[in-house]
Amino acid sequence: MQAPIIIAQLAAIFAFALLGLASRDSSLEDDGRPYLVSPYTDQTIAFFEMSGSTLATRTVETTTYIVKDQYMPIKIYLNSYDLADIPDHLVEEMVFDCITIGCKAAFKYQTPPPLALALLEKVLRAFGTALHADRLTITTLGEILDSETDVSHSQQACEALSGLALSPNPVTEDEKTPPKLLKLYAKHIELQRVSVASICWLLPRLDVSECEVALFVQQVPELTNLRCLDGFNPKALLKLYVGGAYNLADIDCVLLRENKVLNELGLWETPEWLYASPETLQAIATKHWDRMGVPIELWIALGNVLQKTLDVANLIIYCKFLAARDGIWDTVCEEKTSVKSLELRLTNPNSARPSNRELTELLVWIDSWVIDTERLTISVFCDATPPTFTDHIYIDIEPLLPSLKRLYCVLNDGRTICLYNRKSILWIEPAAYKDWADGKLNTTMAKICSQKILSVSDDIITPFTPPTDPNPNPTCFECNMSVEEIVKVSPKTQPIYLGIVCKAGHMACKPCLDNLHKTKYASKEAQPQACPLCGDELCDTGLSSVIRTNPYNSGDFNLRIAKITQCYR
Repeated sequence: MQAPIIIAQLAAIFAFALLGLASRDSSLEDDGRPYLVSPYTDQTIAFFEMSGSTLATRTVETTTYIVKDQYMPIKIYLNSYDLADIPDHLVEEMVFDCITIGCKAAFKYQTPPPLALALLEKVLRAFGTALHADRLTITTLGEILDSETDVSHSQQACEALSGLALSPNPVTEDEKTPPKLLKLYAKHIELQRVSVASICWLLPRLDVSECEVALFVQQVPELTNLRCLDGFNPKALLKLYVGGAYNLADIDCVLLRENKVLNELGLWETPEWLYASPETLQAIATKHWDRMGVPIELWIALGNVLQKTLDVANLIIYCKFLAARDGIWDTVCEEKTSVKSLELRLTNPNSARPSNRELTELLVWIDSWVIDTERLTISVFCDATPPTFTDHIYIDIEPLLPSLKRLYCVLNDGRTICLYNRKSILWIEPAAYKDWADGKLNTTMAKICSQKILSVSDDIITPFTPPTDPNPNPTCFECNMSVEEIVKVSPKTQPIYLGIVCKAGHMACKPCLDNLHKTKYASKEAQPQACPLCGDELCDTGLSSVIRTNPYNSGDFNLRIAKITQCYR
């Protein structure tokens, strides 16, 4: 009889223990944020504090716990530690928003100090089974310093280093395959100001087999090729960006040659001439890209291997706008690329002699290389505005780029040249309609437009002029009020403008056109607006011509071109 009683007592004690544990877990999470229970809490907090990073914690009664989700940027400076300062174990399952591992430099462009592999390896192993982070940045790592010999390895040794294992008991028996030091779960990995040898050593040792990740390699001047990335093999490489690689000469690598970069590719602040094998060019040119940014020479090389239309949603082309390279703008391609949004970034380093090409010539070149483009930006990052560029503030590009809806040419002096569409609605004050219909404003419109609007076709572009036989008193095609009736309406309720919507001179008052736009064409799936009388498209580019009373002469009218939102009084 004694045994059942003892068993019952033990069961009760166990139940109370479980209840107490559940109660403790509940108290840890009662503010909605999960906390981590670990015997390594104190040494983990102390470890990060040595780099000046404070982990988010919470004290319950007398016990401190580390918050699971660390939203503040956390840094680990390797040169703040000796090997004995790094614990064998850190609290596991912390999730970092942004964590940086590297060396602390005295100033921004200081040469990165040599990397002691033993320190980095011990830090990586201390995280245990996995490191979780939205963004992992590895920064300021110089040439590799072997912990046994204190010898700094050069870039030429990076291939050998990729197989170097410092651990006395490597994970793999294959000496050529480095051990995985850490399983990583991250969305962004950035390698910044690190040596090529460091990249070659580190990437093969990160287990990214379950990562869908973007890789950024920035400010690595010694980088001459991308083969140091061959040891990087994530579940999915969504983006690859390489910037500040001023000596890069060759982009051949497994990631590009085997189409492992899925969505975005960016190469900037590199030499203009980059070698790529025919296999690599063909691989890049045969898939859809959400975003691509490349030097113009590489873009031309891609165009030369196209066998079918390349599809790039957002494209940035980098070009040095120099007279010595004007021949670039004469290149042609057999197969155009479908590009929805294009930005052409022009630079003039060291104030070299600028290009002699005019803005209109650049637009002709763009039209010969791309189709389906709806948005175009030309950015000028030169010490001075190219002398061949126009003083106009608007540009009409017909018949080029027929799909274009927005164009901005941003000059270094602060001016912006915007797209003017000759089909844009012409807004007229009701009192000025008769003068417009009689043709009295044609000369004024032509003079003003010739000063403000650059035309690719060299024509003088004006807003809609009156038809040969204009209706002297038309009615709004929506509310049926005539011009004479609108003029007689009290100024407080009178429509601000009448809109001429097509070359036939058909008209609607502004309130009706606004309502038409809001009610019938607000959804993205709606068909383009059209004049109900003739079927011509109602074009809304954001820029419109406005005829209104001259503020300096109440009996006269003038024309201005403005954003449509500026047409309201």
